[in-house]
Amino acid sequence: MTEQATTADLDQQFESAGGTVRIPGERGELVILHSVLMIRRLADREELSLGLDVVIDDPSRSVRYRNRPITVADLVNLRSFLSAAMTEFHPEVSVPAFQSESAGLVMAVVASSELSVLLEVGVVEDIDEPDSEVDALRLDVCRVALGEPVDIADSMIYAFATDDEQAGQ
Repeated sequence: MTEQATTADLDQQFESAGGTVRIPGERGELVILHSVLMIRRLADREELSLGLDVVIDDPSRSVRYRNRPITVADLVNLRSFLSAAMTEFHPEVSVPAFQSESAGLVMAVVASSELSVLLEVGVVEDIDEPDSEVDALRLDVCRVALGEPVDIADSMIYAFATDDEQAGQ
């Protein structure tokens, strides 16, 4: 397959499955994980790969961290984290934090009630800088509002995973 055919295939794959995970807070906060196609520079070539723009939005500011690399394994872990945060009785105790080292993204449940969870989301401001600051936001999220993000993460996994990765899930 030529590089052009591979690019066209990835473009088609992205068009049908590129997604935006929106995690809305109850007080107007919002975390957005918007899928993007990125150019990954390797030693001998460049190739298209999946990435995220991470948006942290609250009533006083909006910050977008662009072109964060993400793996299919990260998406699987994100889906598992969000699903468990939505359904577990005490997710702050039973659900391990989600972390994507490549994207510089961390999410954890720090408290919960019957109807909502308190999420803490952290984004490393400069992923190329080892001692970079972390931009953090806490938001109360209605558990029901996590259903759509779980579904979107799931569709992204199946669109971008290889057959071997899908079989291993």
